[in-house]
Order: sequence, then structure tokens, then C-alpha cells
Amino acid sequence: MALRRRRIPRLLVTVALALGGLAALPAQQAAAADTGVPNGDVIANLWEWNWKSVASECTNILDPAGYGAVQVAPPAESLKHSSSYWWDVYQPYSYDLNSRFGTAAAFKSMVDTCHAAGIKVYTDAVINHTAAQTGTGYNGTVVSNKYDTPDYDPADSDDCTTTITDWTSRYQVQHCELLGLPDLDTAEIGVRAKITGFLNQQIDLGVDGFRVDAAKHIEAADMSAIVAGLHTTTSGSAPYITQEVYPGTPPSIDEYYGTGDVLDFTFASQVKAQFQGDIANLSSFGSSWGLAAEANSNTFVTNHDTERNGYSLSYKDGATAVLANVFQLARGYGRPSVYSGWTFGQSDQAPPNSGGFVTDTDCASGWYCLDRERRSPA
Repeated sequence: MALRRRRIPRLLVTVALALGGLAALPAQQAAAADTGVPNGDVIANLWEWNWKSVASECTNILDPAGYGAVQVAPPAESLKHSSSYWWDVYQPYSYDLNSRFGTAAAFKSMVDTCHAAGIKVYTDAVINHTAAQTGTGYNGTVVSNKYDTPDYDPADSDDCTTTITDWTSRYQVQHCELLGLPDLDTAEIGVRAKITGFLNQQIDLGVDGFRVDAAKHIEAADMSAIVAGLHTTTSGSAPYITQEVYPGTPPSIDEYYGTGDVLDFTFASQVKAQFQGDIANLSSFGSSWGLAAEANSNTFVTNHDTERNGYSLSYKDGATAVLANVFQLARGYGRPSVYSGWTFGQSDQAPPNSGGFVTDTDCASGWYCLDRERRSPA
């Protein structure tokens, strides 16, 4: 099935008039809002929305607004913490696709519905590790030993079973445990086969690409081998890959350019600094500011981690954050994404849910839906 190439989302472009903001940007950058993002389609990051809500958004909002793809939460079964924290889904219990966001059938239906609207689907792939906490998963899987799950045996974990303490040590970062999460030995052929099998299962259901969680903790050579084993998508292309690689300590982000894009954390932090400082500085904004290479940059103004740790702007910054997203789209650097999540009072807070299972998105209550943003001039 051929999926249409998309232009810049029209909803956010109109926001500039209401906020009076694009007048502060260079004319060349403002003009980009009329010609679309040159390096690819804009991604709507609907973080931890359930599958029913994602499907509805693809049809009713993303398609008419001009988005090209939707990024969704990790689809695998995960830890079901008694407090239903958001990070449950980053502690996978099994590669079963019945999760807190819906059944495997609902997941497939969501993918098909988004494709019917011309929207590609990228999932969050948690493949560096398994869960740190034992208990029962959202589909009933019981894990009593964190190194022994339905998909992996203790021998599949890396030799280092202590938590990372020295973030300047490449060995610790890539072989020890991130926050106590068992690190999978991705150098092993058998482990790679299980990972590619999990990802290929999704591709065969229609998934078009992946955000690889904690990619910095997987050696670049291992990432390359995993990606090399992936099927082509149902549209006949290679799956899109974007990788979570924080800058500043080994390994460097450019080591991962060979396997796809990288999340551009420097873009987010620099945008925050300028929008809270002197926006005129943005006239020279580009790769010289320490950004990822434009051909490999997956830009964002905020994501679920950075809105909680203060690294970036967030919905709590109000109109400033909205205008920063307009700038991102107008600037057209790399492959931009627009984030929609939920409001929160403390960093671990669960998404709106019933018994841990995420309830339907209500943008008027508890959810922050920037992908729908439309403001009229006063």
C-alpha cells in the first residue's frame, strides 16, 4: 500500500498568527511553513495513547492536518505496577502484543486504520533490556526472577549484573544495567534473533518503523546487525529507525548514524534556552549549535523524559512551548515530531487509566493534545 508523502501540519502553522511569533523568525525560516518540511514527514508522537484513541486520531486529526506518521507507545506486555506508573511499559515482561493499551487485535486494527488514512505507524521498541521488577504483567504473565522471562533465560543477559555508576565508561553504559534493568546480551546471535523476531512480527502486521528506546546502551554494531535482520514494510520500504542516544558521554551519537536517525536532544535543549532567552539568536540556528547531522536528526521540542526532567520546554510553558513547536516545523531541520501526552503533578504519575489500562484520550480533561493545536488570532 502506498502511503502519501505529507507536508507540514496545518494546525500548528495557524498558531503562529495567534501568538504573533513567526514575525520574530528569519523570513527564510518562516517561509518554510508554506512549503513543508524538506527532509520528510512530520511525526505525531501520541505518547501512551491507547490503540482505539490512536486510530481515531489518525482518521479525524492527523490525516486532515497533514501529518505523515504517528509514533506510539511500546506495544508489548509489561510490568503492571500497583500504582500503574507510566514507566511500566518500559519494563517488558513478554513480547506478547496484549498490553495496557489494548489487545493484539486492537493494535492490528489501529495500524490498519492509520494506514487507511495515509499515516505510517512507528512503535517504541524496548529491546535493550527486560524488567527490573518482578510481578504480574498486563496480560497475566508472572515474572518471579527478573532474568528469566517467557522470551529470555538468565544466559541471555549481559555478564555485568550491576547498575551503571560511571556514565563515562563505555563498557558500563553498554553492558551493565540501566537503573537495574537486566541488560540483554545483544552481541549474541540468539538474542538478536529474538529481538528481530519481535520487531518483524510488528512489521508483518503493518508497522512502518521504530523508536529504539535506550539505544545508547546497545553497541552500534549490535544495532546494525539487528536492523539488518528486519523485514521490509508492507509498503515495500525499509523500516524507519530513530534511536534514543543521549549526547555528552560515550558512545557518541554519530556512531548510530549508520542505522538510522537519532533523537536530537541538543535541539530540544537549545530551543528551550533560546525561547526562554533571546529568540533573535535563532537566526543562526543549525548544525553549528551542536545538533545531530541534519540527515540523521529526529527533532523534538519535548518528549516524555525531557518534560519531566526539565531538559526541554513542556506543556507547562504554555504559549512558549506552542511557538517553539511552530519554529521547529518552520525551520525544517531533520525529521520533526510533535508531542502529545497528559498533564501530570509528579514525575511518575500514571496516564489516565482504569485498573492500569489506559483509558480513551480526552483532550479536554487530563490530556495535552498539541497535535490538535489551533488558535485563532485575537
